Parts: sequence; structure tokens; C-alpha cells
Amino acid sequence: MEETGKVAVRYPVYLKGRLAKAPDFCETALSVLRLQAEGKSVGKIAQELSMKEATVKYHVKENYRKLGVSGKADAVLAARNLGIL
Repeated sequence: MEETGKVAVRYPVYLKGRLAKAPDFCETALSVLRLQAEGKSVGKIAQELSMKEATVKYHVKENYRKLGVSGKADAVLAARNLGIL
């Protein structure tokens, strides 16, 4: 149990299970998530997708909410665990 606790602290998404499904994400949100997984910044994503930074930030925020995470690394990990990426 102690080891499980350590894993839960280091990888909070690992024990959450399936919180979201691929159909819950629009194509733009998935594109933003894919570009985040490549390590691109909000500015670079906005430039590449020809949209405003505020729009990218909105999609990032919504992706985090749908995945139940609070950061980029957790979002990418959760998306990979769900088979989205």
C-alpha cells in the first residue's frame, strides 16, 4: 500500500481510470492536445493552427477539465492512457 501511495503522488492520473473518451473532444481540441504533446507553446500552437492565443488557452483549459488534470504533462499522460494520442 505504501508503494501505491507513492505512485499516486507521482502520477496522479495513473489511478484515476477513464475520465474522458475521444468523442468528447472536438477536432480542434485534439489538435491542440497533439501539439502540446510535441512540446509546443501556446503561441506556437496558435500560429500553427491560425488562431488566437486566447482560443488555444480555452481549448487547453477545457482539455485539462475533461481529462481531470491540472498540467500539460498530466494531460499528455492521460490522453495517451485513453488512447487519444
